[in-house]
Amino acid sequence: MVCYEAYAAFASSEVLEEKLKKEEMWKLFTEIEMPLVFTLFHMEQNGVRVEAEELESRLFITWCI
Repeated sequence: MVCYEAYAAFASSEVLEEKLKKEEMWKLFTEIEMPLVFTLFHMEQNGVRVEAEELESRLFITWCI
């Protein structure tokens, strides 16, 4: 399964790059999203403490805006 997922990601990379550039999102992808992949991976591996009430209050505010 991992090999197929890796192949699918590789095979679609040119199309995705083209679409990201067309939508002017390539810089966001390369400078913000891709570097965050490693951080998010380590957060998932180590776990992250979340203050549930604080998160809920911020989500509520976001939905109200």
